[in-house]
Amino acid sequence: MTHRTDVRCRETGPCRRQVGPVVLLALVFGVSGFGAQAVLAATPRQWSLAGDHLPLGVASRTDTVPGSNNIVDFVFSSPSVWAGTASGVSRADLPNNLWTLSPSAIGWTTYTKEDGLGSNEIPALGVFPSGVWAATSHAEVRADRLVRFGDGIFQFDAGTGHWIDRSPADRQASGPFMVAYDLAEFRGAVLAACFAGGLVMTTDGGTTWKNIYPDGTAKNDFETKQFLDLNNRLFSVVVDPAVPESVAVYAGTAYGINKYIYLNDTLKMTGYRAAALAVDGARLYAATESGLSRTPDRGSSWKSYYPSRAFPTSDRITAVMARGDSIYYGVASADGTAGNGIVYSLDNGHTWHWSQPVEATGPGRQVAAIVLAAGMVFAACEDGGFISSANLGLSWDPVFVDQPAHALLVVQT
Repeated sequence: MTHRTDVRCRETGPCRRQVGPVVLLALVFGVSGFGAQAVLAATPRQWSLAGDHLPLGVASRTDTVPGSNNIVDFVFSSPSVWAGTASGVSRADLPNNLWTLSPSAIGWTTYTKEDGLGSNEIPALGVFPSGVWAATSHAEVRADRLVRFGDGIFQFDAGTGHWIDRSPADRQASGPFMVAYDLAEFRGAVLAACFAGGLVMTTDGGTTWKNIYPDGTAKNDFETKQFLDLNNRLFSVVVDPAVPESVAVYAGTAYGINKYIYLNDTLKMTGYRAAALAVDGARLYAATESGLSRTPDRGSSWKSYYPSRAFPTSDRITAVMARGDSIYYGVASADGTAGNGIVYSLDNGHTWHWSQPVEATGPGRQVAAIVLAAGMVFAACEDGGFISSANLGLSWDPVFVDQPAHALLVVQT
């Protein structure tokens, strides 16, 4: 990277040897749905970025001040300070003896469009564990109105000093009104609050993005390109990680604040297709296509088990039964046509055991029902017949195997 030290007054502007007051600008432009549609219809959908042909990092410059006094975002991430300005992204590496130095002794490196950014105006800046991210934009006069255009989202490559284009493919942060005004991150996922483009998130470093909608109306509004729903006009996003088991995302829109809760996998149901249910007092057990879930409070919270060595399972759970600390479920092949045994826990799910009696293993021998009665465990195994265990599942004995068993019913007298 080539740096140039220049403390002289620029020929094209006033002297900036002394830093003036920092002005925090909220570049918010309210537009009507009609105006947005008209500009979108009249604007080409493909834009080329001047400067793509330049060598990496050749235009970054070092000065005693940031790129501009108009600073929209200011982020400290030791040992650096990053500033999103109206003239690029500026960075200063702060020395340990900062308080003994004069302001002119601190060097600022400013990155601009010539370093790979979509444009020089930076409406949002984020410094995260995954790196430094910046949104870009510019303004044009259309039909006697000043219209702000998004120019994409970029990630800084510290090795080259160049910015890599990470813009969403569906242009949520590119084009008229589609400006990312804020950035946030949680657990490696980067979020962008985009005016007209909605709230978007990437979990793979910007390769792909997806919209997060508060409801079906907002989803339809964006997908049909109506751009009328105020829930899709975002200005800000913030993450609250206060609860260890979950993350709350707050998104500021033109219609209010939307809150999204992201739970750990173990705190929500494993899936949507509940193939088998069991009730034990206030506890409900649900076997889905992805594992087994248990709620102690009728659905307010969940404890879920996913396939692993600690929780052995096949591709499908066909039956489940629970009583006290004992949990039993039958497993089968992915298409449900071949049994693969019975999995059980005797300590409320802390440890699991996998039993594979011949009657519950193989084509047509999937477990259809399990019951606990009189200190014994009984299982109906379709073509495998009816089996029982007198030692809580350690071993199984046939009750009858000369005819299929599809269901079990316990009658207490």
